Amino acid sequence: MKKVRKKNRNRIKAKATRLTALLVSVLILSALGGVQFIGKVSAAGYTEYTGTLGDAEFAVRFPDNWNGMLVVQCRGWWPSLQTAVDVLSMFNDTVNELVNQGFVVAASNYGAAGFCIQKGIDSIYELTTYLVETYDVTGKIFLWGISMGGAVALLLGEKYPNIYSGVLDMYGVKDLKELYTFSGETGKTMYEVETGGTPTTHPKAYEDRSPTYHANITIPVITIHGTSDIVVPFNQSIMYQTAVANAGRSNLYRLYNVTGVGHLSPAIDAEVPLRFAELVAWAEIIPEGLTIGVMLLLSTVAAIVGISILRKRPKWKRR
Repeated sequence: MKKVRKKNRNRIKAKATRLTALLVSVLILSALGGVQFIGKVSAAGYTEYTGTLGDAEFAVRFPDNWNGMLVVQCRGWWPSLQTAVDVLSMFNDTVNELVNQGFVVAASNYGAAGFCIQKGIDSIYELTTYLVETYDVTGKIFLWGISMGGAVALLLGEKYPNIYSGVLDMYGVKDLKELYTFSGETGKTMYEVETGGTPTTHPKAYEDRSPTYHANITIPVITIHGTSDIVVPFNQSIMYQTAVANAGRSNLYRLYNVTGVGHLSPAIDAEVPLRFAELVAWAEIIPEGLTIGVMLLLSTVAAIVGISILRKRPKWKRR
């Protein structure tokens, strides 16, 4: 009995030590990384933290029953700078549903208003890195992109498959060049400010911000898009689907159309929990830490080694 009590005391002591170490690491990283904490709010089932990272404000909801996984939301276009809490609150019901399922959900306001794909990419990557290092995220990390944020999420997922395990895209911008051609003067001006010019004068800047030019995906991607969307036309997702197919990655992309609905539709919001569960299950097929690209590389190496060994064997042993 004494041995059991001693073991329990040791476990409690070890747990307290780990918690202290985590809190110390948070304080150190905050000091070194220029993180300023703004506040903390507790609610039924979760705790919400807000702070600033560089010039961007972030908000993150930690469920009481955290499953170890993280969802990072990439916001869409807003005419004026909003708080990070507003970013989460815009899709509050969906965010809460994910939190209730045990996922940490985080968002950034990018530190900038308007159309800012590159700023979004930089801010979301910085936020992801900070959360992983600070809160010891060991589970899978997913990106959830909305409208302009769809481009942010898709580009990050294609560039960092070693960090992200999947992308859920809601009617995201896929090809900025094509979007420019039919936009009005206001839209054209926004894109020119973001890229430094027109698709003719600055083609690479447009391609750098367009997922159709970065469709060699190696993680699962799901898109939900309304067929009557006039802000980001459904054809944008068709173009991306074609680009993914041309890259030989059709097995990693699923496009779900919602007939007759437009941008920011409740019908699409209702699809998110179902498609997100599908994405997580899909990503679970891939072993933790292994991307499709890595597995293909390992398979190729194994085949080369096998052929090499076979060639070195005497002819009579090959039969």
